[in-house]
Amino acid sequence: MTGRDSPVGVSDRPESAGGDLRGDAFLRALHAEHVAVVGASADPTKLGHQTLRNLLEGGFQGTLYPINPKAEEILGIRCYPTIDAVPSDLDLAVIVIPASAVPEVVGQAGRKGAAACVVLSGGFRESGAQDLEEALVRAARANRTLVVGPNVQGLAYVPNRLSALMYPYFKTPGPLAIVGQSGSVTAAIGEWAEREGLGISALVNLGNKADVDEADVICWLANDAATRTMALYLEGVCDGRRFVKAAASAAATKPIVVLKAGSSAAGQRAVASHTASLAGSDAVFSAACRQFGLARAADMTELYDLAKGFALVTPPKGRRLLVISSSGGTGALAVDEASRLGLEPALLPSGYVRAIKKLGLSPRTSYANPLDIDSLEAEEFAACAALAVKHNVADTILFGLGDPVPGTPAMVRRFVDDHGLSTVVTYLGGGAIELAEAPQLHAAGIACYPSPERALRALATVVDHQRWLEEVNVSQ
Repeated sequence: MTGRDSPVGVSDRPESAGGDLRGDAFLRALHAEHVAVVGASADPTKLGHQTLRNLLEGGFQGTLYPINPKAEEILGIRCYPTIDAVPSDLDLAVIVIPASAVPEVVGQAGRKGAAACVVLSGGFRESGAQDLEEALVRAARANRTLVVGPNVQGLAYVPNRLSALMYPYFKTPGPLAIVGQSGSVTAAIGEWAEREGLGISALVNLGNKADVDEADVICWLANDAATRTMALYLEGVCDGRRFVKAAASAAATKPIVVLKAGSSAAGQRAVASHTASLAGSDAVFSAACRQFGLARAADMTELYDLAKGFALVTPPKGRRLLVISSSGGTGALAVDEASRLGLEPALLPSGYVRAIKKLGLSPRTSYANPLDIDSLEAEEFAACAALAVKHNVADTILFGLGDPVPGTPAMVRRFVDDHGLSTVVTYLGGGAIELAEAPQLHAAGIACYPSPERALRALATVVDHQRWLEEVNVSQ
């Protein structure tokens, strides 16, 4: 975790006197109003064309300046031959040109006032061109601009409708920030959030981390009002001490889920060939995550699931769980997984059982936990849940929908608004209704998962993080 992962040593990283000037610059880039796309192309097959188009299709409301000396306009926007020809100062430059030309253009962007340059171009340290990457960093620091990258897919900030990426673009605002070295991994997580209606606040692809690294972005996004939690994909860590300090500080208010590649020897070799990162000791990294409150994911799916849980699940006061289900199988799987994870399937008090029996539920109802009500009526789920609150049965309720239950999003939202209890939903076999209603649940701030196991792993992680917070507060 202490490997030197940047061509410019961490001791050379500029520090701000009297405030975080680099952080201010990064935030100005996210809120950019004037953006240059250097290498914009009229050819739809070129990355420069795709990047400009994504900014447009993402709904960016600021001013775009395509830079191309051979074109008068692209996608209906006037082109400029160089950055120097742009008629205003810049906030952000997105660069997709041959690597050899990038240091000079970064210097031009800095002199034009750009707070940051997002360098999509590859062909630097990951390809053995260490000297070229060092020249890039020198140009950036000499002209007081940040570099995100190089060798990245881009960055996005949805509150500003900014999708400065080769692909895709993002339009759904949400509580999740995604930060990672791999463009494909970060983009995939973002697309899952977009498709499921969860949405994202920010996406930052770090690439080679020649200048801006994971510790920087964690610190800066910790102060972002639109971000509730962070999903972090790493291949190596520039400076273990800085990373731990940044993550531990942020995790108290913005939980962080980490997926780290390079846990095996083969994975370490793959990481080294991708971004020339030093993967470091996996055991040391895991220990640091446990100590400083970071949740570690085993794979991409879990990275997304756990981050979704942190973003949407209200931390419960305890570990007691009640499963209300329309499917015996769904409920059985849920209590098995809950028990395995250290959650406590609640025993149903006799008073609660007598109360729900008065609801006139199906004669096939199983009055245990899981509470299998054999119903497709959302209001019967709501009535059982409300009585559970009245009788103090559980700290969290899992609605396990083994069949389509129309009207679930509105029902769950009303229940949470009325009672404030930690609530999670899982669909299993919901078909078209699931596809329609899961995004509605996420838009309403309710976490929904396609299986009870995935839902409960997320819930258990939220519970464990809450316990870590309590232990930290006690020790202080």
